Amino acid sequence: FFFRIYPSDELEGHTAGRFLYERLGQTRVLLFAGDTEYTRGIEPEFLKQYQEALGGTVVDRIELENEGWQQRAAAVLTGDGVTAVYAIGYAEEILEVLRFLRDNRYEGRVVTTSAFYSTRVIREAGEAAEGVLLPLPPFDRTSEKEPVLSFVNRYMDTYQRAPDVFAAHGYDAMWVSILAMTIAKPPEISEIYKALHYGVTDYMGVTGPILFDDYGDVKHYPKMFIVKDGQVLSFQRHLETERKRIVNQVQDLLSSGG
Repeated sequence: FFFRIYPSDELEGHTAGRFLYERLGQTRVLLFAGDTEYTRGIEPEFLKQYQEALGGTVVDRIELENEGWQQRAAAVLTGDGVTAVYAIGYAEEILEVLRFLRDNRYEGRVVTTSAFYSTRVIREAGEAAEGVLLPLPPFDRTSEKEPVLSFVNRYMDTYQRAPDVFAAHGYDAMWVSILAMTIAKPPEISEIYKALHYGVTDYMGVTGPILFDDYGDVKHYPKMFIVKDGQVLSFQRHLETERKRIVNQVQDLLSSGG
């Protein structure tokens, strides 16, 4: 009887695996893993997609709870020419990995978990966070479409800051609950269950359309985001902005005869 509108850890691992291999073209990756239930939820699905389905290679698995993991990781980075890292863990563990990579002058790609989505931790990471990629549930606060536009404006008017993905999911959770209780007649467990499964199928939330599968998980796949200048931005939107910037530079050069 549990329903969730925040995508599961398994979907996060699935998204990261396919993104590394298909979008970034990284066929070899060094894996850093914390010793938590969070990691144990994400890692199997990542390996299932990246290794089993796509044929990628995990050159080594660095266990962050082991003493001396830094020395082992440094040897792998030096010897194997690794150009992609996937760090699975909570924010503080990821921060430790990023500092290690910065100190070792690593210049490859870094993909990590949604747990890194913390203003404090990103600020503490500083330049080490630049370019880090992470999957997050779908929510584009820059969208000019409804209901996102009205939600963002009301949120900013109330709190004087932009809403994050957690605020967006909290908002949708509230409205899904209200709709379910409105539909359930009488408001008993079996009727609430049916309302969540079959009654809110046309609800468009700020995180997208809310639909639940047979297990109560929302049918939302995370999307990839990137840290640029301390801000967490949609990776796709970042690419589009960069393309426009490059095209404008080329046009300026051509028009100036440079």
